[in-house]
Amino acid sequence: MNQMDAENKLRPMIKIVGDLFYAGADFKIFGTYVMAPRLTIVSGHIPNGNLTPIAGNRMGIEVTQGLMRLPDIGVLFALCHEMGHGFSETALSKIGMHGASGCVTEVIADLGAAYLLSVSGYSWSAIVDIAIRGVTLGIFDRGWNGDHPPGRMRADCVQSLATLMQGGCAFDASAKAICLSMQGAKAA
Repeated sequence: MNQMDAENKLRPMIKIVGDLFYAGADFKIFGTYVMAPRLTIVSGHIPNGNLTPIAGNRMGIEVTQGLMRLPDIGVLFALCHEMGHGFSETALSKIGMHGASGCVTEVIADLGAAYLLSVSGYSWSAIVDIAIRGVTLGIFDRGWNGDHPPGRMRADCVQSLATLMQGGCAFDASAKAICLSMQGAKAA
């Protein structure tokens, strides 16, 4: 996926985040930065990304060249995960877990990414497949890395979300059950 394609895919997803988590208002990170469909690509073979301030009061995503070489849905999952960090506190507040820390902050970003992809028309099977292949593709770490749980654990959380939501459970209830199950989990 090239930069222009990725930015074009992000544009409607940013609007969806505003609709889902901000009652139709702008998707603002820290209440200040308006999320923009803007990527900055930096050197690096390992897939990685971070939210990054850009001109004015806007926030974009900085990604490595390695991330942009992933399969298209892998690129989008990673980009949506980074955006998920921007709306994770809002999502956690909606499920009664405001202020949660540790691995829950990474899990909610994964769940938000999966949910956003689903609402954007991607199949749950494709979303779960990319999460399962996350370690192989370099999206997830094999073991613990700071607050990032092992890739297998993260894939299991995405699989649980898919199962619950396909069974008729709403995102908020599904995310809460999964995040509660992860609360306090950490590297041994």
